[in-house]
Amino acid sequence: MKKLIPFYFLFFIMFFSCSTDLDINADYKNIPVVYSLLDKNSSVQYVKLNKSFIGDVSASEMAQNPDSLNYKDAVVKLIKYKNDVVVDVFSFVKTDTIEKEDGIFSNAENIIYVYNGYIINNNETINEVKFVLEIEIPGIDKITAETKLVSDVTILAPLGYITPKELGLYSTDYLIPSYKFASGENAKNFEYYLEVFYYEEIAGNFTLKKISSKQGSKTAKTLYGGESFDFSLDGESFYGLLQNNIKVNENVEKRIFYSLRYIFYSAGEDLSTYIDLTKPNYGIVQEKPAFTNINNGWGLFSSRTTTYSLYKKLNSNSMDYLPTGSYTKELKFLGYVATSNFYGNNRELDIDSLYIQLK
Repeated sequence: MKKLIPFYFLFFIMFFSCSTDLDINADYKNIPVVYSLLDKNSSVQYVKLNKSFIGDVSASEMAQNPDSLNYKDAVVKLIKYKNDVVVDVFSFVKTDTIEKEDGIFSNAENIIYVYNGYIINNNETINEVKFVLEIEIPGIDKITAETKLVSDVTILAPLGYITPKELGLYSTDYLIPSYKFASGENAKNFEYYLEVFYYEEIAGNFTLKKISSKQGSKTAKTLYGGESFDFSLDGESFYGLLQNNIKVNENVEKRIFYSLRYIFYSAGEDLSTYIDLTKPNYGIVQEKPAFTNINNGWGLFSSRTTTYSLYKKLNSNSMDYLPTGSYTKELKFLGYVATSNFYGNNRELDIDSLYIQLK
């Protein structure tokens, strides 16, 4: 019996038709599967191209064969239009050097198409340019899709350069500082994450650690940008976050708080639609509509961007609460004075929080 497997799950709809009859041995149509998310801030752009496949052996066996997944002679390029005139063409190079996690599909030849370089200049605005993805595969109609780039959110508060670098989360009680950001052009959905950095000392060696925690999401009403959103950082939740993510370890000699920041992920409209359609459905009707914006193929071509807030230290009261507070007293954090002395004696570990870009 022939079996048809999609590379991504949304292609289950290819098994069905409006007719009540289903011929599982019907002629197979070669359907390319394309995924690419442009990022204006990135110096590297990626395109993932695969194919759905059919055969007479088991599905799991075919999934382990790279020839069942990859096209051998694809030409991938990105065409840049400015006021509907072609101003640049970016050619992508095939690579198999990016590792893929183990799973049902073969990772012996994880082919990804890569372009190294920025695709928009500082003197160009987001909405005066658009990008068309073109993929040519012998024997298949040309695959196309288009998108505009997403611009960064604007962080309105706290600003960092104007307000103090230090953040207060505890005084005589927990504090709840407020944040505000404005949407960027062509961005529909936003997720924001809190990142917390600290050093950990074991046997005289210091390791920089990071905690990342999703804090919320927002949806813009329009794509024009400039829509304001508010959220807050609850002090008690912050100390609870440390407790829940840092294990008590007898081998740790001490921990030294470093800084925190927010990361904002912005998604274009088509990416937002795709995310919404792939969320778990807990209703009675389980079937969902599939989404694709690829001409002569299936998949998604959209844009996203990532914006980083300035780094913040904790103020003295908030820092002194680390070794004494109920949530974190077992974690061996230093207080404010001891932390200041530590960085004073280890200047190489204290890079100015306004400029460091920890990844």
